[in-house]
Amino acid sequence: MKRFITSFLFLTVGVLIKLAACDCLPIPTFCESITFGNNGQIPDYLSIHRIKVNAKMPNGLNVSVLETYAGENLVGHDLIIQDGNGANCVLFASQFLEDGAEYIISSTGNSITIELSECGLSFLKVENGMVKGAIAPGIDEVPLVDFPSTANCGDLTPAAVVDPGVLGGLVVRPTLVTGEVEVRTKSFSQVEDLLVRVFDAGGKLVFEQPYLNFGFYSQIKLDMGDWGAGIYFIHAMAGGQRVTEKLVKIN
Repeated sequence: MKRFITSFLFLTVGVLIKLAACDCLPIPTFCESITFGNNGQIPDYLSIHRIKVNAKMPNGLNVSVLETYAGENLVGHDLIIQDGNGANCVLFASQFLEDGAEYIISSTGNSITIELSECGLSFLKVENGMVKGAIAPGIDEVPLVDFPSTANCGDLTPAAVVDPGVLGGLVVRPTLVTGEVEVRTKSFSQVEDLLVRVFDAGGKLVFEQPYLNFGFYSQIKLDMGDWGAGIYFIHAMAGGQRVTEKLVKIN
């Protein structure tokens, strides 16, 4: 009877571990991971960025995009890499990526909050001008300038770096907030729809509001006076223009 109970407990624990773990096919290299099952090309749902880790947060990392190789050009934007939970096949990124270090990452997400998969290799370290890690079969180090032309890595093309002053017909001010935040434009010649989203430091969406007929010299004001102190990220989009700003709310 005792042996039966012991065996039953081991079996139960084994089942629980299996249910709590991600079940996916591991892929050994970065380039194979980003092109897997897509005829050697990068699928539309993936974005490839070179990022710098700014800080660890309760549920992930705050990072800045230094370069975009595939997907939406987010150069100059701050993003949040959300940690996984062990069962959703999302990497617990804050355990692997170091503060202040640069990486090339493969991500999915909604531009502001992104995730790295643990089904394959989703990041490579950039150090002293070199990309290091399991890049492609037989390749574990290449100069950063040569990385986009690495064989078996799909169609990696560095996006143009756009002057934020030109990018931003949209302006968000102030970024040190006690009360209202203003989103305005001075470059649209016709009215557009504006979408404003605000995320907290953990990547949770805390505010979302569309504003119709947002045109030349338009402005909207978001009252954060009653919000708790801390770091927020505001994401505003209109007329093909996009701006992301980090807001620090103080009381």
